[in-house]
Amino acid sequence: MKYLLYKSGLVALCLLASQIRGESAAFVASSQSQGAPSPVCQSPDATSKPREVPVREKAVVIEYSELVEAMTTPSPALSEKIRLAYGYSGLGILAVRGIPDLASLRSTLLPLANRYANLPDSVKNETTRPHAYFQVGWSHGNEKLQGDAPDWGKGSYYANPLIDVPSDDPELIKRFPSFLEPNVWPDEGMPELEKAFKGCGKKVVEVGRLVARLCDDFVSTQVEGYEGRMEQVLTE
Repeated sequence: MKYLLYKSGLVALCLLASQIRGESAAFVASSQSQGAPSPVCQSPDATSKPREVPVREKAVVIEYSELVEAMTTPSPALSEKIRLAYGYSGLGILAVRGIPDLASLRSTLLPLANRYANLPDSVKNETTRPHAYFQVGWSHGNEKLQGDAPDWGKGSYYANPLIDVPSDDPELIKRFPSFLEPNVWPDEGMPELEKAFKGCGKKVVEVGRLVARLCDDFVSTQVEGYEGRMEQVLTE
């Protein structure tokens, strides 16, 4: 089944969340299969023996209303949920429920995925950017997820939902095309994709910033001298 995969601030948030529990623990916990032994996490004290930490079997879920309220009123309960989601025994996943307008934004965007994937290749090829390593615009069969075999099972459409032209410096764009190449949109093949993509993507980033602020607040209570970086990354 072909579908579109869009980038969002939450992708960055998931990667940054590993700072809370440590890179090695994040990899082990996320790759654990059912029935496997608990991951072994190295104690901060190098002389201590590794300790086994049980892994949570369910993702942590919070309400959007709780998230918004926590921006003005500190919430120990939400801080605890951040710990449970991204701590040593967490899955590294935090779901936010009850986001206003998200259902309608998704229902507008997602049906366009199948339509775009079935457009003629001549139309889709206009939105491919090989020099950006296919990290901008349409990509199909350019990702290798298992060995050297191309992944033909899906198509991806990458774009920055916040800004079309991240940089006007030609040299920087040439050095970092995956990050700074301008967005490309199928103006003729499917002009409605741009508006739907940006609408849903901006909502995801908006919520991601709120979660990032909670993560920053939590880490600041655990790490002396920590200055919030997660929200800053998503804002910039």
